[in-house]
Amino acid sequence: MMEWVGKIAVRASPCALVAVLVLCGCCLAGEARPERAFDAPYGVFIGMRGSEALRDRRVLRTRVLVVDPAHFEEREIASLKASGHTVYGYLNVGSLEAFRPYYGRFRKFVLGRYENWDGEWWIDVSAAPWRDFVVSELAAGYVRKGIDGFFVDNCDVYHYRKARGIFDGLTEVLRRLSGYGLEVLINGGDEYATAALEEYGSIEGLFSGVNQETVFTRINFDKLNFDRLDSETGAFGRSREEDRRYFLSYLERMERAGAKVRLLEYTRDADTAREIERFCGARGWECFISGSVELD
Repeated sequence: MMEWVGKIAVRASPCALVAVLVLCGCCLAGEARPERAFDAPYGVFIGMRGSEALRDRRVLRTRVLVVDPAHFEEREIASLKASGHTVYGYLNVGSLEAFRPYYGRFRKFVLGRYENWDGEWWIDVSAAPWRDFVVSELAAGYVRKGIDGFFVDNCDVYHYRKARGIFDGLTEVLRRLSGYGLEVLINGGDEYATAALEEYGSIEGLFSGVNQETVFTRINFDKLNFDRLDSETGAFGRSREEDRRYFLSYLERMERAGAKVRLLEYTRDADTAREIERFCGARGWECFISGSVELD
């Protein structure tokens, strides 16, 4: 697999981008919310700040939201929940980003550069200080803000370094996150998830769902200009057949193990979007399709 599979950008974009939203299926079970009709069941908006989200019609029309709680005030999450939304918090477990305020504190645990994403590095999850920070500081703070679940990113660090310490570190983090009594959805991390299922025979107590990026689509990073994302052409394409077969097999296996399945795809092509929508509708899977890697 390419190292970028499973990666989500969290940088703020300077311009408004047109996103194609194609959504299907039903939401993950969450706490009770006011009765309200939503046009879309699921959306990933981690590049958006709270003040923007409360005014954005795409957000307001979507039942289940994935946001970065670091960019939201407690009152903003409370407002969304009071309006009937279920809010999942983005949590980066496997990499360290230079723009985060805690970057200097943990840079000594960096393993290597994260390909295609400037200012980001894989981090050693076998390091106890990092694990404790993620679970007891970051995650705990997000729980206090009122999130309904965790959207855990970059378990693909196990692909970058397939070591026992990395595997055990991820397992510990996921088990401790599950201890908060909230849903735990892992984004990507297919090699870890597969190895965990094989070792433990179950995903119980680790994660309750999987979100997989680029099953049907791909990101052409050589054609992306992060300063002018709205003007790029050829930034997205169709995935390779062998990659698609691999990920569909993986997702089917996770579904049999009891995981909720979601897809996150990137395209600006309406025909491709409709194809993905039809496929997910037939499977009962949820999907979110964006025309921007910024997810804002």
